[in-house]
Amino acid sequence: MTSTTPDSRATAHPLPLPPRLRPGTALYRAGTGRTVLRAADGELFEIALPDPAIAAVHAALTGPDGAGLPPELDAFAAAGHLGARPGWPAGRRRVGVVRTPADPGALAPLAAALTLAGAIALPLDPGDDPERLAAADVDALCWLHDGPAPRSWTRLDALADRGVAWQRISREGRHVLIEPVAARPGDVRHADVRARRLAAAGSGHRHLTAYWDGAAAGELTLGDE
Repeated sequence: MTSTTPDSRATAHPLPLPPRLRPGTALYRAGTGRTVLRAADGELFEIALPDPAIAAVHAALTGPDGAGLPPELDAFAAAGHLGARPGWPAGRRRVGVVRTPADPGALAPLAAALTLAGAIALPLDPGDDPERLAAADVDALCWLHDGPAPRSWTRLDALADRGVAWQRISREGRHVLIEPVAARPGDVRHADVRARRLAAAGSGHRHLTAYWDGAAAGELTLGDE
């Protein structure tokens, strides 16, 4: 653990209003007279400040506005411990979300997270034809599939050419596959992921292909989930 003494005479840095710790950062008490800051990267710092100064810092970090900011906050800002969750781009807020098999309730946590981040979550019908999904008025499409990836995903790879971000998450047994987001020409798409996985499988590529085909046809005998 590193010890540090914030200096109220440090060069002032622009403070967010209201000031907040960076996401992933925590300031807490650890025993009598000890205050610790866990930085966003996991490093621990013991903060050598008197109790009144710590109380003022805590009040400023949890208060509703930026009135009465203690000078010690400048040191927190200089060390990079203040900040906020990045705002969602205003021009790309419409995010279509799909889940298969269809379960509207399962989309609620994802929609809530997108809303918290500043996006507008738009549940889409998973029964829609891929061309209809591609034509939906969205800036991004996120599809979660509880099983091996649907074949139709390769037909949606063209979304990136239209400037629509294309995110794919699927599950194979106990493994969840989060594929890279394709948002522009040249990005890795679902067809690329399939090809690379087959190449990495070597002589087992025939078995992997048969697994995907069996899932698409509903012909897998599965263990308990």
